[in-house]
Amino acid sequence: HTHTHTHENWNTLLNETNTKTESSGKCVMLLSLTSMKVIALSRFAIKGLGSDPLPSVTLPDGATFPDDRRFALLKVGPPQDDDEDGTDVPEPFDPDNPAWIHKGRFVCAFTHPKLMSTLDTHYQILAPTPNDAAPDDTAARSSFRVWQRESDGSSDRSRAPLLGPIDLYSNDGRDALSTFMSDSS
Repeated sequence: HTHTHTHENWNTLLNETNTKTESSGKCVMLLSLTSMKVIALSRFAIKGLGSDPLPSVTLPDGATFPDDRRFALLKVGPPQDDDEDGTDVPEPFDPDNPAWIHKGRFVCAFTHPKLMSTLDTHYQILAPTPNDAAPDDTAARSSFRVWQRESDGSSDRSRAPLLGPIDLYSNDGRDALSTFMSDSS
């Protein structure tokens, strides 16, 4: 039997069990407030694509997770009629004044689940870049590759990748990924 507690009940619940219950629709999560253990670290360098497991991460004060969701594949082009909620309608992006954009406007597992389930990706930082640095075309800073998954979901990274290695910090690398994803979707 599951009990859902409202915000007003949290103090009582915390005093009784040292846990906090939050409800989201029909799902109820129980969060422990006394102990937490990190069991895995994963980076999603490109919003909506696969993750890369990391053995460790060092975060200086005030830093964010290195290159996590640093890049995204924003849909561009004429509006599509296949989505009633309008998420396929392109929204302008201003890199000088970035703002939140609905995930439906990106090429990702949410908008292209079949395509994304066939791709295995790997991203690696080759040279550290400050999180607030603008991408440029200097020395390679990253390596990104894409492989085709087998029908059982497995992937053989010893085979030649479909794309890569490319550097997502370079215009050429970003253009290559954009072309690849446009041709694939």
